[in-house]
Amino acid sequence: PTDHPYRNVQTGAGILIFWNDFCNRGKIANFVCKYKRHCTMRLTVELDRMRIRAFHGLLPQEKQVGNIFEVSIEAWFSPSVSSMEREDIDSTVNYADMADIANQIMSEPCELLETVAIKLMKAIRDRWDFLEGGKVKITKVTPPIPVPMKGASVKIEW
Repeated sequence: PTDHPYRNVQTGAGILIFWNDFCNRGKIANFVCKYKRHCTMRLTVELDRMRIRAFHGLLPQEKQVGNIFEVSIEAWFSPSVSSMEREDIDSTVNYADMADIANQIMSEPCELLETVAIKLMKAIRDRWDFLEGGKVKITKVTPPIPVPMKGASVKIEW
């Protein structure tokens, strides 16, 4: 139903929880929502527009002076309700660790933002093998382009 109370609940620290209306996929046994049917929970951990100084780009000036980049990451999975109730950090994505991975990847200069996005995606997937999907968006805040804009971005989804 469109009036499902848990359709899109946002909690603190950038964690989004989505309750899907797909019945009994077997990921969460015996969980019954308000509408008296089995639901699958999808939890998304998100880091939104981290600002990181880095030295990515094709031009010599970009490699010497650097630029400010905004990095946004989403990673989603279907946790068990019991693991979330136990507050087991090993059964979720630690957003502090995700930020550390982003800082590490961003500190390695590349010519293309596409390369940086793929490296970041691979590092996140390698760290949390239970992920079902995610997104990485990297924005160069002041690209060397003589046109007013908020930034130039690449985004990868898996």
